[in-house]
Amino acid sequence: MIVSRTYIFFSAIFDASTLAMAWFAQLYFDTLGLDIFYFGLMDEGLNLAVALPVFYAHAIESEINTKTLLGLLLLLITGCYFAIAYVSSLWGLLILLLF
Repeated sequence: MIVSRTYIFFSAIFDASTLAMAWFAQLYFDTLGLDIFYFGLMDEGLNLAVALPVFYAHAIESEINTKTLLGLLLLLITGCYFAIAYVSSLWGLLILLLF
């Protein structure tokens, strides 16, 4: 029972943090000075970047221990937030792809 509560807790943290970045992505695009024409294209590109790992999630989880995978995801998301805070150039778009 405790294990499933832990997974629900981690899922809530991951969902909230990645969804918050999805909401703030357009503000980041504006900060970079992208033309508003490209906002929809960039959002679609980010959605495709999410779809590919989701398609292979079962294979990834079978190869990596679940606890290790959760730890790596936590480090990745935290690292991406810190990185995006300090990068205000087009290279930041690559960081957004990791979310």
